[in-house]
Formats: sequence, C-alpha cells, structure tokens
Amino acid sequence: MAKAKPRRASEPYFSEPFARGLRVLGLFGPGQKDLSLSEIAAALDSQPGSIYRFTNTLVELGFLRKEPRTKRLSLGQRAYNLGLSLVNSFSLLDVVKPFIDEVHDRFNISIDSCVLEEQALLQLYYSAAKDAPSYKALIINPAIHCTGLGKAIMAYLPDKELKALLRRLPLVQRTDRSLTTKHELLADLEETRKRGYAINNEEYVKGLFTIATPFFDIGKRRPIGAVSFDFLVSQASLKEVEETYADVLLKLGKDISAAII
Repeated sequence: MAKAKPRRASEPYFSEPFARGLRVLGLFGPGQKDLSLSEIAAALDSQPGSIYRFTNTLVELGFLRKEPRTKRLSLGQRAYNLGLSLVNSFSLLDVVKPFIDEVHDRFNISIDSCVLEEQALLQLYYSAAKDAPSYKALIINPAIHCTGLGKAIMAYLPDKELKALLRRLPLVQRTDRSLTTKHELLADLEETRKRGYAINNEEYVKGLFTIATPFFDIGKRRPIGAVSFDFLVSQASLKEVEETYADVLLKLGKDISAAII
C-alpha cells in the first residue's frame, strides 16, 4: 500500500487535524475494506500513537467501526450515509450550478453553496469572483453556527429538528465574533428569519463576511441547502453589500427552490 503523505496547504485557514481525519477515511475503499491501526499509521507516515486519537474519534462518531476481536477498522454507518449524501448532492449540483453561474457572471462576486448533512455542511459548488482575493472553503465544514450558510439553513429548520441539532452541536469559537451560546445563536436565527437571509460578520474567518439564504424542497417545506455571497472587508462594507445584493441573493434562493423537483 502506497504511503499518502500529508501535504502542507498554503492557505492560512487550512485545518490540518481535520484534514488528517479525512485522510484516514480516504484510505478505505472497495479494495481496502479494513485496516489495522499500524497499517493506517504506515500509510500516513505517522506513529500509531498519533493516529489513535483520530481513529478513536471517528469510531465514536460512527464514521469508522472497530471489530471487537481483531481491532481492525472499517467504514461505519455514518460514512456510508455521508457517501449517499454526496452522491445525491451531484444531482442537486446540476440544479444549483446554472443559477449561481448566471449571478456570478453578471455581478462578479464570490458565491458558495452547500447542503446540511447531520451537523456539518457539505459544499455543493463554489465560484470565486474574478481577480478578487478569496479563501479555500472546506468541502465538509462542521462549524456551521459560524457560517452564513449554516445559519441560513438552521433558521428555517422545523423546531424539533433545530432543538435536536443544537443539543449535539459544539459551539466552538473560530474568531472573537463567533456566537458561542445557544441564546446568542437563537436570537441571531430569529433575525435571519425576519430578514430572509443570514449574516456571518467575520465569525468564521477574520476579514471575511457573507450573506446567505436557504433554498427549499417546497413540497416538504424544509430547507435542504443554502447559497451565500462572500466578501472580504477590504472589498466593501456589510451595509453596502446588503443594500446592493440582498434582493439579488433572495431571488437566487427562490429561483433555486422553484427548480428543485
């Protein structure tokens, strides 16, 4: 088995621990259905002790399964569910992409989109503004309360579903502006519902703010994803962005919702 050495990313907001967990999951496939801890460590050119906390965390979360007798590891039910969600997202991407491309080409702004899978965001499609500084968004983002996309979806979840999500969602602090209490977050979600869009004002990355709105499965009357306009503070003020683009964003969300079958 060839070693998959981790690569250093140049982006300042790259999370190496998160990336290492994904590399562990990436070692499994049709030709490699189970691995021992030492085999995983060897593949990642690491010591077993340093890899154990990653594999143990993935076992606790249900993404890996440990065979009680042999201690060998294989993909768990949540990894299977995540895979199904990714496959289903490809068909949703066919719906979302043309609408995002049209707005991107017309206004030359950075646009991101995602779906919610349990308590993480799965990126659908990201289009960066031409000749504008941008950042590398995570394909899977667990800090949903710090993002406009996450808050846009949470604001419109059924009450029972939102309460269940908040019980298991760690409100980690990404910047000094991150919301870290349920009271703060619920108040913010109420404001989101009043406006029709969420605001992430440097809560996830310093120097970056977004406005985001959900798109819906109209038949089921629930949000299945969200779309955001992303700006650096050096490009414009939040007030300017709201005045210029809020109506454009809301229309984009409605157009995507209407096209979802």
